[in-house]
Amino acid sequence: MAGCAPVADAIDAMSNGTAEDRTLAPGPAARALHDRLLVADLHADTLLWRRAISPTEMRRGHVDLVRMERGNIGLQAFTIPTRVPIGRSCISGRGPDPAGLLATLNGWPPGTRTSAYHRALHQASTLAAAAAASRKGSGARLSIIRSVDDLRAWLSARFPEPGTINRDEIGVILGLEGSHALNDTVGAELDALYRLGLRMIAPTHRFDNAFGGSSEGCDRYGLTMPLGKRLIETAIARRMIVDLAHASSGTLEAAVAIAASHRHPVVISHSGLRSFLERLPPCCNGEPMRGNTDAELVAVAQTGGVFGIGFWKEVLGTADVDYIVAAIRHALAVLEAHEGRPPPAPGLRTIKRASQHIGLGSDWDGAVRTAIDAGQVGLITEGLMAAGISQDRIADIMGRNVCRVVAQSLAGGSLTFDQALQLCNGG
Repeated sequence: MAGCAPVADAIDAMSNGTAEDRTLAPGPAARALHDRLLVADLHADTLLWRRAISPTEMRRGHVDLVRMERGNIGLQAFTIPTRVPIGRSCISGRGPDPAGLLATLNGWPPGTRTSAYHRALHQASTLAAAAAASRKGSGARLSIIRSVDDLRAWLSARFPEPGTINRDEIGVILGLEGSHALNDTVGAELDALYRLGLRMIAPTHRFDNAFGGSSEGCDRYGLTMPLGKRLIETAIARRMIVDLAHASSGTLEAAVAIAASHRHPVVISHSGLRSFLERLPPCCNGEPMRGNTDAELVAVAQTGGVFGIGFWKEVLGTADVDYIVAAIRHALAVLEAHEGRPPPAPGLRTIKRASQHIGLGSDWDGAVRTAIDAGQVGLITEGLMAAGISQDRIADIMGRNVCRVVAQSLAGGSLTFDQALQLCNGG
């Protein structure tokens, strides 16, 4: 299928654009702060494309190792989409699925053309191969984080002594965007992907499925019983990060209740807030914009979790760095209004500091035009500084929160919120 490669690359180039000038960079003061931070992002679909995680800088797409180093990204979640929707409203799980065609154009193995599970296996294997290759080269080195011990080792390599950063050491989390690849079971498929490093799982993507309703599905039902409930409980038992991006309100509510019963944080890896979008002029040619309610943001925070602010227009109104900063500030204001309030149910936490529950959820290489690419994340730091947000709270938002949730969620430590925070704060 080598003759299809130019077509695959052309689709990639058209799908994964950047709104800002790629040469735009933060000024000296922002750069000085940004270069000291632990920077993390909760969502990139780079494994979906033929270039995967390139060790050299690419002229298309959003993520490669060179741009990750330039942007001082230390911890990145690479997520595996296995189904690709057509259209934006009422997306049916029974409709056509172009993911098989993209797999064919990419030159992936034959099984990936018809099987979501094989597409997941291929992407997981691609990450493993990229990590292994990077350890043999002279550039950036990828470490797949499977446990708290792995996280500690990466933190020691990334920050070898106080005040220093080794940009060559990049930690990665492997996630599954929607559980379609599990073929309506929570068994052998999950076991195989777990062995390949899968540590973050979302029950739904943009389709309703056997595990739960999607925020963009046709039926938008809640978490299914017993299958969806078993998926969440299995993920928690196996010490995985539970991602509720794309979940319907019912799916999210039920999953939060299960997580609370286990005192396990959840994340929404990449989204926006409806209340922020409602303040803006209509965008997107009248198509529905994607966002969660304020109550859903608060629920995630009360598990001790993190809400990842996306970088593209359907969750921002405009793909612009200023809008990313404005969306973060809006989310902070929502959470600040709930600081100190007693949680509504056992297992949930009081929100003590709003900035401890917001993170970055770019959706790089997710077939969206993002404001910036991986090399320009310092522009967000610059915008937060200009907005008067303290350096300590900027450190929360830019990556410390994501590190903390990883430390709380994965096997090997059973760390509390405060213990995980101390680990990710360098001591």
